Amino acid sequence: TISTPEHAKISYSANPTGTSDGANPTDPGNTVLQFTANSQVTLAAQVAPEYRGQGYRFVRWEGDIPGGQSTSNPITVTVDSESKSISAVLEETFKLVVKSEGPGSVNVTAPSGTGVGNGRYIAGTGVTLSATPPENFVEWEGSTSGRTPEKTIKMNSNKYITAQFLPTPGTTPFVDIESADIVENN
Repeated sequence: TISTPEHAKISYSANPTGTSDGANPTDPGNTVLQFTANSQVTLAAQVAPEYRGQGYRFVRWEGDIPGGQSTSNPITVTVDSESKSISAVLEETFKLVVKSEGPGSVNVTAPSGTGVGNGRYIAGTGVTLSATPPENFVEWEGSTSGRTPEKTIKMNSNKYITAQFLPTPGTTPFVDIESADIVENN
């Protein structure tokens, strides 16, 4: 039995060729495939086309897989028992874009293993933003807000955040206007 999560597409090839129960293993759910004894079956998991570019990635295989191959993709399984059950595991990631305005920068830290590259983090990860220098920090804008120079955000969606800093002496000042009334003289 091959279990396919909603966001995955699993393809297979076998030597010698096997048969399936008529279902397509690329469809979400369980698919039963039948092969002759000692067949070598290669399974490959990928993000389903309609979910590509949305932050999903392959993580591992679970079930009756050869030792040491849980994160390999594709994997080859020898059908040497009456039944095997294998599932692909995918996880969602979210993008974090941080910029600063004014003379300062932002350090981004997250627990080891939660960043997957290109500014993407595993769903649910707590990411800490630290504005430096803290004495010039004014506020966070965008997907978060606040006036403390260190902030932890939960990656539960794509985030676009700007850190605002006070200008250095001799430059155009930064003006923080909460609200303003414009009066016209007639």
